[in-house]
Amino acid sequence: MTDYIDVTYSVELTADPDIRAQDSMPDDLLEMGEIIAQEQSVGGYDKPFHRDFDVEPYRARATPNPSTGSVTVRFPTDNIAPEPAHLLNYVAGDVFGSKYVEHIRVTDISFPKPFVDRFPGPRFGQAGIRERVDREGPLLGMILKPSLGLTPERIGDLVRAAAQPGAHLDDEPDDLGGVDIVKEDEKLTDPDYCAFEDRLDEVVAALRDVPEPPLYVLNVTAREDAFREYVAGHDLEDVLDRFVLLVTVISHGFGRMQTLAEDDTLGLPTYAHRAGHAALTRTAHGIEMRVLEQLSRLAGADFAHCGAIAGNHRRDRAEVVTNRRVLDTTTPPWDGLEPCLPVVSGGVDPTNIKENMEAVGERDHQEQLVFMIGSGIYGHSGGTLPGIAAGVRANREAIDAAREGLGHGDIETRVHHDYPHMEAWLEADRED
Repeated sequence: MTDYIDVTYSVELTADPDIRAQDSMPDDLLEMGEIIAQEQSVGGYDKPFHRDFDVEPYRARATPNPSTGSVTVRFPTDNIAPEPAHLLNYVAGDVFGSKYVEHIRVTDISFPKPFVDRFPGPRFGQAGIRERVDREGPLLGMILKPSLGLTPERIGDLVRAAAQPGAHLDDEPDDLGGVDIVKEDEKLTDPDYCAFEDRLDEVVAALRDVPEPPLYVLNVTAREDAFREYVAGHDLEDVLDRFVLLVTVISHGFGRMQTLAEDDTLGLPTYAHRAGHAALTRTAHGIEMRVLEQLSRLAGADFAHCGAIAGNHRRDRAEVVTNRRVLDTTTPPWDGLEPCLPVVSGGVDPTNIKENMEAVGERDHQEQLVFMIGSGIYGHSGGTLPGIAAGVRANREAIDAAREGLGHGDIETRVHHDYPHMEAWLEADRED
């Protein structure tokens, strides 16, 4: 028996009088849905192939939803390979170029379980990453900043300072530990001043220098083969499991993500960076973020961004919750795939960690978050390694405080000596 995926499109028909005057112009959502179904399955709509060829088992069908201005198209899964790149082309291909629409947006996809089960999904997921990071509760990640202009040597120093901040703070025992993850910016690739191989040399040395090395998220977008060559030419047995491979899935493709996730020679976690998503998600003619999140999980991403409700890239709480659910739900049809770790980023700092934690839902969901922080760590450091170490401590304390139900307002209005670095960060923030 054939299974189907149901793809929902919000549709605004064109107002162009010349096109509306054409005999082929659809009169309503049903007719527009049938055009989408025809074009995105067996092809053609001015002269439908089904009149002359036996293609009915492979033809999609449409159902209008007049109350929402949308149409749901049911596609036979027999047509679709278990590859996110092909799936995206199938449901969001030529449909965007239709002359009959002013705007069209892919708002949701519902999958049957047998189809989802054809994808391997995340290799590690939440449980596998927790085996590599020995910490309870939300994980703390530090983004290398500035995004560009760093030398390999500076990156090595930043890894050491972030991983063991106590070593840079003379008056503080190293009891909190450092960051769990250090992440390269998605714009850092292979500039002359920070060449890919030179950077790796320094990162490997830094990981070997610290007693509990963090995970290191390496941007391998268009550099996958270079990383494979580096691994083949160096003895990395002691640190290879610290690496996570980042791909910018919008520019580089979900297919490349899937290839990395399934690569048995490397066998490393993957990180789906959504840089550029707004060109698709913040327009009426595009794709809802939840759909891109689904594709990231199907492609095997172990980490993916769910958004933040507070910060400089803030999103609606409902959107953040929906994105998180797509990434980490274990209810059918997703129960056969490992859940991703949802990443919260974009202006996160000690003033909004509690708000961002509470926004995603129940405590068990809060515990699985990854806070990926840039300026919230570096903001009051003056660029010094001790300042950056203090920023790491401030955010670690903010996470611990939030787990106890305390936010920055609680720290500001009463003495709470358990969080000295958080208090110092907040005081410096007020002075700025």
